[in-house]
Amino acid sequence: MKFNHAELAAYCNSKRDKADKEGTLWLKERNDGLFTRRESYNKRWFRLLGNLLFYLSSESESSGVAGVIVLERCTVENDVDSGNKYAFVIMFDEGTPQYAFYASTAHESAEWINILQRTTYQHLLSMLAELRGRLLQITGKDPLPTSHPKYDTPTDSPNLPATGMVVQGEALLELSIACSSLLTDQLGRVPNSFVLTSCMTQPQAFWSRYAQTEIIEANCDPRYFTTVIFYAGHLSLSTQLKLEVFDVLNRQEGRMKPIGQVYVTVLDLFQAPGHKLRCEIKCDDTVRGFMVLRGRKASESSSPKVPTFSKQLSEGQLDETELDTNLGFSFENVCVKTFQFPVWNKKDTSLRVLEVMAETSISFDVPILLLDSFINEESSQVQEYRCLDTLVETWEIIRQEVIDLHGEMIAYYRDSKAHLEKQALQERKFKKSIEKGESKLEFAPTNLHIQQMKVTEGDGEADQLVYEVVTVGCPTAYSLKYRHGGLIKWQTTAPFYYANIYSQSHDNKTVRARNILTHISRIHQETRRHCETILSAAKEMSVEHLQMAVRKMTDRVNKLRGHCDVMLLNDALQSWQKAQQSPTGLLRLDNVGDMCYKLEQHVLCVEMRADAVVSNLAGTDNWYSVLSNPIGDVQKAVGEMIHKFQKAIYFLFLQEAHKLILEKIPIGIKGYRHRHDIVFSQAVATVVTSFILQLQNSILDRAFLIQLQDIGFLLHWESLLSTHGDEIGMLEDFIVVMQNINSMVIRIVPSSDSALRIEGKRYNYKIRIPLSTTLFRLLPLPLKEGKDIKVCAVLLTQGINEQQTMADTFGDNSLQDVINNNNFQKLASYCYRFCDLFAHANAKMAQKTRHVTDLLESLRTQVTAKRNKNTDILSLSQELCRCMRGGRVTSCKSAKDRTAMSVTLEQVHILNREFGMDKSCFHQALDAMRSQGTRLENALKNVNQPLYAFNVLQVLALPKNYRPPDGTYKKLQT
Repeated sequence: MKFNHAELAAYCNSKRDKADKEGTLWLKERNDGLFTRRESYNKRWFRLLGNLLFYLSSESESSGVAGVIVLERCTVENDVDSGNKYAFVIMFDEGTPQYAFYASTAHESAEWINILQRTTYQHLLSMLAELRGRLLQITGKDPLPTSHPKYDTPTDSPNLPATGMVVQGEALLELSIACSSLLTDQLGRVPNSFVLTSCMTQPQAFWSRYAQTEIIEANCDPRYFTTVIFYAGHLSLSTQLKLEVFDVLNRQEGRMKPIGQVYVTVLDLFQAPGHKLRCEIKCDDTVRGFMVLRGRKASESSSPKVPTFSKQLSEGQLDETELDTNLGFSFENVCVKTFQFPVWNKKDTSLRVLEVMAETSISFDVPILLLDSFINEESSQVQEYRCLDTLVETWEIIRQEVIDLHGEMIAYYRDSKAHLEKQALQERKFKKSIEKGESKLEFAPTNLHIQQMKVTEGDGEADQLVYEVVTVGCPTAYSLKYRHGGLIKWQTTAPFYYANIYSQSHDNKTVRARNILTHISRIHQETRRHCETILSAAKEMSVEHLQMAVRKMTDRVNKLRGHCDVMLLNDALQSWQKAQQSPTGLLRLDNVGDMCYKLEQHVLCVEMRADAVVSNLAGTDNWYSVLSNPIGDVQKAVGEMIHKFQKAIYFLFLQEAHKLILEKIPIGIKGYRHRHDIVFSQAVATVVTSFILQLQNSILDRAFLIQLQDIGFLLHWESLLSTHGDEIGMLEDFIVVMQNINSMVIRIVPSSDSALRIEGKRYNYKIRIPLSTTLFRLLPLPLKEGKDIKVCAVLLTQGINEQQTMADTFGDNSLQDVINNNNFQKLASYCYRFCDLFAHANAKMAQKTRHVTDLLESLRTQVTAKRNKNTDILSLSQELCRCMRGGRVTSCKSAKDRTAMSVTLEQVHILNREFGMDKSCFHQALDAMRSQGTRLENALKNVNQPLYAFNVLQVLALPKNYRPPDGTYKKLQT
């Protein structure tokens, strides 16, 4: 852009009294030194004149003009990554943030952001479009004459989905639309058309926008795949419908012009033969083409039914519709979209498709339960450290430091739990993608939704659930960033590996010590119980009970000796006792061998006394008096031994925590355990959601229940993360938490037993899922008796974005290859068990097992192939999982953009493969689902704009079938 500096400076100074806003801001600028370049914030005076933002050479309003920013094709947003809460950035379409600012106060920052967002030419155009649209709704006529230079400017973006209205009532009418003989323009250009549907019911005196179709390019006879459903709350026989046909001139810029309109009433549709109308499309009394409308009454299956959802469904988003699973959970804020697709070689038959998306309260319920467990575990650990009294001053200082760190974590977790409980009380059901960096919501999964697709062929009543998936942002500690990598990188750090009190490796001595502590605590309780049984048998003078109790007590004591890692416990005992304060200055160091020998002598005494009383050699009939003292000695010896072992192990934990502190590895907030807890919490919420979704839809399938009982629940988690930049850290978090998920078990309990519960200790939990009494009776006997269901979780990943292009060209893909190879082996093992279980069940299942085997071999070939962006790995594993009734989860960074491309692609593949959809409509079907389906509604819920967050270069980097339609994306801050 050419300009004259002197003229701009003169203009800035001459309009000083007419500025839209002016004041001081800090501007981030690059300062070039002799040998270095660095960036810093400089305070300057800013003056806004129209769409020109001038900044002066200093903070004085009388200083000279230093530069100007032209505010066009840009966005102004809060800068959440800067660390300054009053910061904001101006971002341009072409690239990364180019101008960074911060103000003195939150009020000033908000004022500047607000006014800068309203100064662009695009904003004025959008205001024109909004006012023009309102007048159109009220009058039914376009207020701009055809000669107006902005006549072709849209009243609203042609690619925005028609957000449905909240309604009460059942579906009454489903409307499919097709056009024919649309006229070309004067240059012979074939229109790119879509239809906008509005309705008006008396006494309403204006048109209300209701829905719209997808855009069909270069076709004079378009058949639209998106259908429109009307509900009782918005429809009567007198309702008038206005269907406007538009020709889109430029999808990216949103430029379009009207072709014509059709006006009908609902009564016209119901009275027409076969509920089919052929109408003229008119503009200024000129026929511009024809429109065919076909309506279906609700009694003719106006839309595929959703048996698990209530019938209060609408085109778009519902606030109060709930999914009744009879499991004590709800899937809410249901979004429904409908389509009709042609069938290959069946001209008069179509596939009627219902796409459903919903939120779930599990997004907050599970993290709250886990936080409660984490808090209890941290509190127990603090109590362990507090048991270490009378330590020398040096160790007392260390002990207090470690207790303080755990205390800070407990307080932090309690605040997080309280915040999540507050969100749950406010009936929030999901965390937006723009909130994934917020620390108070870090334990909740990002953008968790369930997605279903149901298909009905022709005019049939029966609908079939053919697709279900949970979509969620990658489980990762986004709020803690990735400066030190993800969990895997933490684990492989040398000092962390050797001194890790949180390691799950059995080679780690703290893990061995924790296992010893668990075993000896249990054996202590069992030994005490057997001692009491011996005394009870002595009172009763029961020979059989006495001998059995003595044998059991002896066995428990022998097991206690077996669980003692002599070298580890001796080291721990001596270290603890050396760290104790001694009044005399003399230390008596215990030895595990001596303590065990002493206990064995007491047990031997009990055995001899028991034999004596049984053989009448004790010289008395009072067995209790003979055995009470030796039993007391055993109990005392066991108690002292356990007490010393426990304190020695607690001191060992304190030593290991101190080692991490010395290595500057945080053990409290922002440390390894904090990060692990965040990732684990998000993942468990997703697993529970997937299991409940799968169970509710397959509870009547006996084979599925047998599968759960014998080989466990298969969870296929698809990742679209790249192996470049921060997404490597996300994958590193992902890998560790997938190992934890495989250690989980699920138990189905009667709903009268309890609500959802989580039992166990960190990363080794049992999830108790309640089921209604009626459905509980359908379970196989082992599941009813409490058999645990194992979880087999597999992660297959393939990056598809521009960062993966960078990794393929200049980086390292080894992490992705390792993940896929390792998880393929796990998936193959499950497949073999599945085939063994069902190979001889019946002919249908035998055929399915053969198909599973073929898919597995095809997947093996793709996993071992060296291909960049090999999306066949994803599509084959998706199909393989569905064949084995596994739970499906799809993730990218925020489950909004790449996830939307993957979910819609899988849906269209299913329609092609399993229902014979016309293959020539493949790309049009993709465009329809991506531009008018539920996934664009998901984008709207997350970033307040119905657009995918891609720029042009990012779209070009995606594989062809993963690219969004033109006009449905732009660069956004997500």
